[in-house]
Formats: sequence, structure tokens, C-alpha cells
Amino acid sequence: PLLEGGSSASEGEGIEERIVSRSSEWHPPGLTDSREATREETAELRDRRERQRNGIFTLAVVVSICALGLAVVSVLTHYDLTPLPPHQLVLLYAVGASTLCSVLNFLLLPPMMAKCNFYMFMSSATYILLPGALDYWYTAGDACVPNGPHFDNTFYITWTNFIGTFAQLLGVWLFQAVTSTWDFRSAFWITSVVQSAAAMIDLIIIRRWNVEFLGLSDKATYWVGSACILQLVSMLNFMPSCLLNAKLCPRNAEAASYAILAGFSNFGTSVSQAMGAFLIKQSDIRTTVPCNFDALAELVFFCHFVCPMLMVPLSFWLIPNSKMDAPVPGMDLNDRDEPHGGPPRSQIRQLGGRPE
Repeated sequence: PLLEGGSSASEGEGIEERIVSRSSEWHPPGLTDSREATREETAELRDRRERQRNGIFTLAVVVSICALGLAVVSVLTHYDLTPLPPHQLVLLYAVGASTLCSVLNFLLLPPMMAKCNFYMFMSSATYILLPGALDYWYTAGDACVPNGPHFDNTFYITWTNFIGTFAQLLGVWLFQAVTSTWDFRSAFWITSVVQSAAAMIDLIIIRRWNVEFLGLSDKATYWVGSACILQLVSMLNFMPSCLLNAKLCPRNAEAASYAILAGFSNFGTSVSQAMGAFLIKQSDIRTTVPCNFDALAELVFFCHFVCPMLMVPLSFWLIPNSKMDAPVPGMDLNDRDEPHGGPPRSQIRQLGGRPE
């Protein structure tokens, strides 16, 4: 049969196909530009993610090298193979490496991740450890520490660690039952204050105030302070830091991100030990006869109270004021449906791309 105008059926079908083809090539005004803009945003988002991963990897390598270098310097100073005094050289290296890692931390990581990472590093570094001085003072005999506690190793190591383990388990339960509903900022600054106050029990024992004014034995006072309260509060501080580290890890870089966050905090502990060894040497504290612990009380007050309290104002600047069960603000490159600065993943799929 013929169509209008004498065209055959095959010619009519060809005209229909051309009309459909032309109509499929036509888009409403603005749709093409929108798709092009979406592709550009997607490419930009992927570039940002790639730069972020490269920054995390670079910082991880630098922190690892600095930590390894601190170990090498410690070995060299142990065998007197350096021109400078051992404790002074270790301190100079620790401060220099810390400065380098802190600067790179803010240059290479996302702003919120960098702030939290720096806070946890400083939290470890400012609680200056004095194990060499305190351990000797608690366990030394009467010839070295007259009228001292004279703890035996069974009590000081075995029973104290046993009690401390139960205190840490109680801290885990308290975190789950109470503090897990707090915001990160409150959790950090409150535990910092309580931890510093609990550390002052060492000062009470050193000054012998527990015997003279409180009528408490050294063992009971030590158990309440270092064995119980300090361990419990340390766990209440440790749990939010682990949770915050997990929330800060970007997509597809979780392992490296968590490693750098935890590793930088551990490096802060190494820096704390280096500063503690330097301060013990500068305070002329001697642990062999003739012993000298005259400056131990002042050193404990400065290292375990004054320095850690510096983290309280820093927590209001570096730690986000967000709930622990909510996303961390500022981490816009995490696994979200619509990350800031990029298109929704549904648009990426419509464009034929594959969401990262």
C-alpha cells in the first residue's frame, strides 16, 4: 500500500527512524551544560581524593622515618657515639622531628583530620613520662629513699597491674554506658582534667601528705591513684580517641589513615619519654647511692599536671564539637551519598561512571 504522497511503507519507516534519531539527539536547554558541569565536578572530586591519599601516604612515610631515626639516635647515645650529651641530643632530635611532622600534618591532611591528629599527638607528648625516676623512688630501699614507700616488685608490678586491668574494664563499661553519648570535645577535656588531678596522688605520696594528714598507707593511696583512677580515666580518654580516628579515615584509604593517626600519637609518647629523660637529667635526680630525689615533687607537678592541662584549651580549638554517634564535620570526602563539592553517586552512575 502507498502512503500519502505516494511514498512506500519502507520510505515511511526510514523517515520515522530519522525523526526519532533527531529527537533523541535533542536535549532541553541547559541539560547538556548540567551534565558537563557534573562531569567536571566528578573529576575534581576524584582529583581531591587522589591528592588526599597521596598526602596521607607521604605523611605516613615521614613519621615512620622520624620514629626510626629516634630509635637510631637513642642507640647511638647509649654507646656514647655522639658529640653532644645523650639526653640533649635525643631531645633536640625529638623536638625537630615533631616540628617537621606537625607542619607536614597541616599541609598534607584535610583540615579537620589534621587538627584532631595534632591534638592526639600533643596529648601524648605533653603528658611527660618519668618512669625512671618514679619507679626507683617507689621501690628504692631505705638507704636511697629514707622513710619512703619501699614497695616490693610483687606489689608494684603484679598486684598493681592486676588492679589496673579491672579499672580499665570498668572504664570500658563507663564509656559504653555514659560517655558514649557525649560530644568528642567534652570527652577529651573532661578526661584530661581528671587524669591530671589523679596524677597528683603521686605528689601526695612523695610529699608524704597521705601519712601525715590523711592517715592512709602508701599502698592504699597508690592503689587509689595510679592503679585505679589513673587507669580508668586513661581508658575513658583512649576509647574516644579510637572512635574519632575511625571516623576521620577517608574512603579507600582507611588502613593508611588509621595507621598514621595511631602512629603519630605513639610518636608523641616517644617524644614524651625523651623530654622526661632530659628533665630528669637536668633536675639532677640520681637513682643510685648517693640518691637525690629533691626535685621529684616539682617535676611530677610540672610534667603530670601543668603540661597536660595545656590540652584543655586546645581541645576547644582542635576537637570537633560533634556527638560520638554522628559524622565528623569537615570530612566531606568520606562515604556519603552527596559529598560537599561533588555530585551524588546516582548522577555518577547515570553518566556511565563508577563511584569510587
